[in-house]
Parts: sequence; C-alpha cells; structure tokens
Amino acid sequence: MLPGDEDGLLWFGASLTDWTATVTNPEVVPMGETATGQGNAVLMYEGEALSGRFRHTGTGLFLVAAVTVGDWQSLVNDVDDVDVRASWPPSDRVVFQIESDTGDGTWSIELDTPAGSTPPASTPAPTPTQ
Repeated sequence: MLPGDEDGLLWFGASLTDWTATVTNPEVVPMGETATGQGNAVLMYEGEALSGRFRHTGTGLFLVAAVTVGDWQSLVNDVDDVDVRASWPPSDRVVFQIESDTGDGTWSIELDTPAGSTPPASTPAPTPTQ
C-alpha cells in the first residue's frame, strides 16, 4: 500500500486454509533529489522526477521497487556492485522500497531533474567585429 496522508482500508478475501497477516507501518523517510544508506529503507519522493540512477557498492542483494498510486514496479533486482538507470510512470508521489540487508553494501539514489524544470542557461550574443 502506498503511504498517504489519510487512513485506508485493506480487504482480505476468504481462504480455504488458515493464514495470518501482519500489517505494519514502516518508517517512511522523505527524500529530495538524492539519498544514501545501508540496509532496508522506505523513501517517499514528492516531485517531478521520472527517472534516476540507483547504485549499490559492496556485496549482497539490492532490490528497489517504485510504488505509485495503483502501480508497483521493480526498478532494480541485482546483487553486489550495481549501477542502474530506471524510470517510473508519472506521479506526484513515488515510494521507493529498498531491500539491501543481505550483505555489507551501501546504496545511493540520484534522481534526474525533469526537462523544463530549470531555465536554460542563456548564451550571450556574439559581439560584432569590424
């Protein structure tokens, strides 16, 4: 489920066997254009970026999923040293679920600045010579 500003409902259907479900509220950390860390994390980005670079240095599993309203997408599923570019569907809010707890690696995320979000640098007009 996508962490939101309001409470939600989670529905379970009938089952032929006994089962249990545990629902927890993970710590969701707001992120800007970059984030770094070790181990598992849940990061929430609110902005216009639609792609980024996901890196992992060291050993162990590195999984990253992007969760948006109505969508879940695996962005990275690799081990050890990883350097992957990935994108996700447009959304005002995306939650990155990071799983990286099987080794000694560190990870980083660098989101791309969307086209058109910063004005282009002006180029001075050439000075005429005579």
